[in-house]
Amino acid sequence: MSKLLRPRFGPAFLIALVLSGLLLWWRHVQDNQQRGPMIVEHQTPAGVGLVGVPDPTFVREHAAGLGLSADQGQRLAPLAEQWQRETGDLQRRLDAAGQALQGRLAQAQPNRVGPSDMTDAAGEMQVLSRELSAQRQAYWPRLQSILNADQQRRAQEAWADAHRLHVPPRAGK
Repeated sequence: MSKLLRPRFGPAFLIALVLSGLLLWWRHVQDNQQRGPMIVEHQTPAGVGLVGVPDPTFVREHAAGLGLSADQGQRLAPLAEQWQRETGDLQRRLDAAGQALQGRLAQAQPNRVGPSDMTDAAGEMQVLSRELSAQRQAYWPRLQSILNADQQRRAQEAWADAHRLHVPPRAGK
């Protein structure tokens, strides 16, 4: 191999390599310190909305805002009661799992909780939440038979608004 084709690594190249590595490491540390809580968007089937569909109890509680007639209210009442009977235990278990998760996160050291820790801690909540979501999906066709198209749309919008993530602004901003 001739002298012209041989790569030359001198002190300037090595210094530049070390400095670029330090710069990348420092940038990574700064980015991780400035990040807020990690928010993961749950994907749902198309046409259902970002947070799924409302349950019969929610629709019953928002009957006046949705403009339900007396007949619709009478048809909705037994469905809401059945929903409560079938999912009451599941909802209580989900609430208990949520409180346990909050307690676990409150005990964790600040800036030491990573995404994998969150996923592990929220495992039971995820399972119960999916089960409850599946129950809501199963009840939705029955609700659709009671509500007209405009009421269905408004119920889904109210549900999405009630479950939208509201993050308060940071102090000093």
